[in-house]
Amino acid sequence: QAEILAQTNVPTAVINGADETFIQNNFVCAAAYGNLWRGKVHLLDGLGHGPFWQAPEAYNSLLHEFVSELQ
Repeated sequence: QAEILAQTNVPTAVINGADETFIQNNFVCAAAYGNLWRGKVHLLDGLGHGPFWQAPEAYNSLLHEFVSELQ
């Protein structure tokens, strides 16, 4: 998976909760990405493992921006 992400030209959005407890955000942020959207991993403050569930408006807003920029 890491190799695919590092080599892909496909736009990739990564949206995590800043207070994620199951995944190490430092690792996710430091990974190599071939085409990371806006050049960064998006971390939503105050949210954990399910940002799409905990704050759907914030998550969906970022997702909408990502999809809109692809068109």
